[in-house]
Amino acid sequence: MSADWRLAVDIGGTFTDVVLLEASSGAVVVDKTLTTPSDPLLAVRTGVGRLLERAGVRPTEITAPIVHATTLITNALIEGKTGRAGLVTTAGFGDTLLIRDEHRYDMYDLQIEFAAPPIPRNLTFEVDERTVAGGDVLHPPSAESLTQVTASLRAAQVESVAVCFLNSYVNAT
Repeated sequence: MSADWRLAVDIGGTFTDVVLLEASSGAVVVDKTLTTPSDPLLAVRTGVGRLLERAGVRPTEITAPIVHATTLITNALIEGKTGRAGLVTTAGFGDTLLIRDEHRYDMYDLQIEFAAPPIPRNLTFEVDERTVAGGDVLHPPSAESLTQVTASLRAAQVESVAVCFLNSYVNAT
């Protein structure tokens, strides 16, 4: 019986962790290397290369999809180091980032000052679509509305786009 090797990588703000698991025996090999913010893939290659060499495993022996996680995006948001990002969301929910009443530190402070939203309202675009809570698509987005939003994103010269449609996580299609 051949080994059942699985690989996981977590790129953090300081370190990149790489884990190799032999599923049938439960054997685990780990490596940690400094994250390379200017080129995160460099740290991944370094860590994976060292790990495979130490374990004596060839890349072709990895039998399952690689699991990947990262906090780079979260860190960039917190530090305000994102590029020009746009948001595409369900029609009627374009102000969600501006409402910000998920959590207030002092709920009775009417003068509370919130941080600026990670994506400004002028870079938020709405699409007329609706997926209900159970996952059924009540109203799919039209090709025309998607074309219009795409043109708006290009005109706004965004560098990245978050697409967040209401209840879309429930429907995998």
